Amino acid sequence: MRRLFIFLILLTGVGILWYRSALRPVDLGSIAERPVKITEGMSVGAIADHLEEEGIVRSSTAFHLFVLLQGASTHLQAGNFILSPRMDMTETVE
Repeated sequence: MRRLFIFLILLTGVGILWYRSALRPVDLGSIAERPVKITEGMSVGAIADHLEEEGIVRSSTAFHLFVLLQGASTHLQAGNFILSPRMDMTETVE
């Protein structure tokens, strides 16, 4: 029982470290800007995958989780955006 508790504490710690790392900008020193099109009807998961493919976020899973935890899933909008790898997760969602 004690080993299980220790394992769960370690697993939680690793998960928190991964999540915090995944929220950071992809490339803080980048001056690149990329046009990104979010189409009407895209799910949060599809948007997350698209942003990861475009190099805007480190992890689609972390983006999806961030949006859900922030309650921002209903605020995401379709459209054409200029995004950069230097943006953190909060800037990307806004």
